[in-house]
Amino acid sequence: MQGPVAKFVYVDGIRIHYVEWQGGEPTLLLVHGLSANARSFDLWAEILAPRHRLIAPDLRGRGDSDKPESPYGVEVHARDMELLLNALDIDRVVYIGQSLGAFIGVPFAASYPERTYKLVLGDGGGRSDDEAERDELFKSLQISIARVGMTFPSRDAYIDFWKGNPFFQPLWSKYLETYMEADLEVLPDGTARSKCRKEAAEADVASVINLAYEDLYPKVTCPTLLVRAPLGLFGERDYVIPPDVADRIVRSIPDCRLYEVEGANHYTLFMVEQPELMQEIMRFIEE
Repeated sequence: MQGPVAKFVYVDGIRIHYVEWQGGEPTLLLVHGLSANARSFDLWAEILAPRHRLIAPDLRGRGDSDKPESPYGVEVHARDMELLLNALDIDRVVYIGQSLGAFIGVPFAASYPERTYKLVLGDGGGRSDDEAERDELFKSLQISIARVGMTFPSRDAYIDFWKGNPFFQPLWSKYLETYMEADLEVLPDGTARSKCRKEAAEADVASVINLAYEDLYPKVTCPTLLVRAPLGLFGERDYVIPPDVADRIVRSIPDCRLYEVEGANHYTLFMVEQPELMQEIMRFIEE
């Protein structure tokens, strides 16, 4: 398989970095998570390309894309994705979102139905009405956001920190190392930090909390696959998509089905090989 090619395009005055894997139609638009970057899809690309052309952007505020002070939020990102398709002269895509990318996918598909051939929501796209569940999730998200504000003595110290982290250690692979390298920014003094703008992640979480997703679901007219991890981010119950929310999404989007990956949490869903999930996504794309 030919590897990804890094490219840039201007979208509404913002320079967006994306990677592209060449392949056939339909084109897949791959949208990453909260503090992630385009290379989080390398593992999935092993299966999805070259059968399909893949476009994986760094969202504004992440990776090698521009990081303005504002605006941010899922609706802003959805508009960026629509303008990205315009710039690349792509009519319609299968939109595949991981985590925050799934929360962006709902307003994207609702606002631009003519651009969305099919929609895959990877453990995202709805929020709980239960205050205790929301608080539990918010506390776990703060751990993810806190990491983007950390500074390390060097590039090697940055990589070694994540490589030795007890949570990531069993997940470590060449894909995760490539992803971490793409997230790494080395400053003039030799110190290193994440490329993700912390304020961007915070603003995006706030937009998810404030957006009325239930009003958008009926406007999603394309076939939709909701992929859910039955475990949480770090624990058993800090769900991104609790069971009742998954049920509500499936009932509210006119053509939606649920697929759960047994034993997966929010991170292992995306960071380790899930052959059955890949087969399900390929079936969904090509059926």
